[in-house]
Amino acid sequence: MKNVFFIFFAFCFNVSNGQNFKACITKADSLYQAKSYVKSGELYVEALKLIDEKYVEPVELFNTAKSFAQQKDALKACSYLQKVITRGGVTATRIRTEADFKPIQSSKEWTKVIKRAKEMDEGIDSTLINILQVMGTDDQLYRKKIDSLYLNNVKNNELKSGYFKQQSLLDSLNLIKAKEILDSRGFPSRRLVGRHNAVLFYIIQHADLNYQESYYNAFEAAANRGDLSWRTLCLMTDRIRMRKGLKQLYGTQITTKDGVSVLYEVEDYDHLDERRLKIGLEPIKQYASFFGVRL
Repeated sequence: MKNVFFIFFAFCFNVSNGQNFKACITKADSLYQAKSYVKSGELYVEALKLIDEKYVEPVELFNTAKSFAQQKDALKACSYLQKVITRGGVTATRIRTEADFKPIQSSKEWTKVIKRAKEMDEGIDSTLINILQVMGTDDQLYRKKIDSLYLNNVKNNELKSGYFKQQSLLDSLNLIKAKEILDSRGFPSRRLVGRHNAVLFYIIQHADLNYQESYYNAFEAAANRGDLSWRTLCLMTDRIRMRKGLKQLYGTQITTKDGVSVLYEVEDYDHLDERRLKIGLEPIKQYASFFGVRL
């Protein structure tokens, strides 16, 4: 059986004008760190125009808000914060403790934002968040150790085997818990548990095909209502298709052929970048180049 690597990296690309969403965001971040707030704000805004807003991550809106806060533009800063709050991407405490918002904290817009954030916080399920945090830690516990062995070129097969067994045990326990939550409550919203809901997705992503197929519709519905990243969902879309012997749609899956990393077969390759653009991914050539994949 071929050795298959499941790799995903979230870049965004605008086919029509060659602009790379992630590159723009990264540049804006750099300008912000250099305290060039006007230029960073302008670039954040331009970047956000490159993809549909439903594909934009809350953290990108949050950072845009910070840039305008540093310009003392409370109206623009708070308009972006309101979008993040509405999507369940931030709590009132997180906003209040962010030092970069200090320049606008005396404004009436800030007062409205904090009030709205507190209202949203009332619906948070702290107990479920704590459960998901533990599950998330267990999901990555030995995966991180395994990755470290590979990155450091450690040739200890016995140690690797032990890590795989330990992670497999944790995955089995996590799967039971994930099923209980999904079957009884459905996929929790970001308003309920914030970004921690993605833990359930990744646990199913690491499970067998039948589980992925069983919960895929729930994940897709979550993405449609803004509770799960489309950049994340496409990973499972391609993985399911690959496991069923179908060609992938978004080019996220990489395999090996004759010892060389290659892209797993793609449906309608000529329009691949158009599909990637729609959900906010980088062009396939850039993706392949980053991972050393032969096209």
